[in-house]
Amino acid sequence: MIEGLHGAVTVARGNSCVLQESAGMADTRIGAACTPRTAFQIASVSKQFAAAAILLLSEKGSLYPDDPIGNWLTRCRREWQQITIHNLLTHTSGVGHWDDFPDLDLYSPIAPAKQLSILQRAPLRSLPGRAWRYSSPGYVLLARIVEQASGQSYASFLTNYIIEPLNLHSTSVGEPRAEHLAACGHDNGAAVSSFDLRTACTGAGDIWSTTEDLARFNATLCAGSFLTSKARQAMFTAHALLPGLTIPEGGHLLGAASYGYGWYIGTLAGHPAYFHPGDNPGYQALNVWLPQQGTSIAILVNEQSDNVYQLLEQLLPSALGRRH
Repeated sequence: MIEGLHGAVTVARGNSCVLQESAGMADTRIGAACTPRTAFQIASVSKQFAAAAILLLSEKGSLYPDDPIGNWLTRCRREWQQITIHNLLTHTSGVGHWDDFPDLDLYSPIAPAKQLSILQRAPLRSLPGRAWRYSSPGYVLLARIVEQASGQSYASFLTNYIIEPLNLHSTSVGEPRAEHLAACGHDNGAAVSSFDLRTACTGAGDIWSTTEDLARFNATLCAGSFLTSKARQAMFTAHALLPGLTIPEGGHLLGAASYGYGWYIGTLAGHPAYFHPGDNPGYQALNVWLPQQGTSIAILVNEQSDNVYQLLEQLLPSALGRRH
C-alpha cells in the first residue's frame, strides 16, 4: 500500500507492469474514485511530447533544431532573432517563465497571435544560449512552431504522429477523452479551477494521460522503435548544465545535473535517470525512466498537497528490483 497517494502510480519494466496502484478520489463532487484508467493532467511532463514532436519533424526535414525561431514565428522582435529551436528545447532561450508575463491569463482561452504578442513584451532574461532558465512559455512557442512546420494543429499532430502510433489510448491533448473519467484537481481536498489547456498552455502543460500510457510512452520512446537513434541521442544529450540542484524537493533521492530535450538528466538513488516533474493547479506529475534497468516510474496525482517525491521513494524498491 502506497501511503499518501491521491491518484495513480505505475512501475513498469519495459512493457511489463511491476506495480500499479491507485487511491483517493478522482472527483469529490461526484464521489468518483481514482483508478488506473483515470486520466490526469500531466502538466509539464507534456514537454516530453513537444520535444518528441520537434524531433519527428526534424527527421522529416521539415525543420531543424538550429533553425532561428523567426523562420517559423512571424514578426519576431529583434531581440528574439538569435533564439533557435534548440534554445527553446533546452530552456536556454532567455524567454521568461509564467511569472514574467503578468498580462497572460492561464485560466482563459487566448488566440495564438495575442499570446505571442504578450510573450514578446517582456525583455529576455538572458541572451540566447548564455544561461539555463526554465521557461514554459518557450514550450508554448515550440508548439506554435510544430503547427507552422506541419500545417496542422498541435493537437492533431500529436494525435496523428505520437498518440495513435504509440497506442496511447487514454492520452489526449487539451481536454480529456470523453470515454475516460478525468480527475478533477484538488487542493487539500477542495476542487480547484484548472488552467486552459487548449490554448494558453499548449505545448507546455496541455496533455491528459494515465500512468499506464506514460510507461508505454517511455518504453517505446527509449526502445528505438519510435524515434531514430540520432533523435534519441539528441533528446537525452546533456545540452545544458543546470545551476545547482534544480529539484530540491527530491532531497537525496533525485537530482538533476543537466537538461536534454524535454527531459532532466541526472540520478535517482545513485542510478542514471531521465525524468520530468509537472505541476498544474490541483495536479502533480512525475515521469521517470531508468535506462540501466529499462524501467519506468509514472506518478500522477490530483491533490496539490501530495509529495510526489515521498511517493517516489516508496516505489523505488519495485523499480530497482529490491525486496520491500
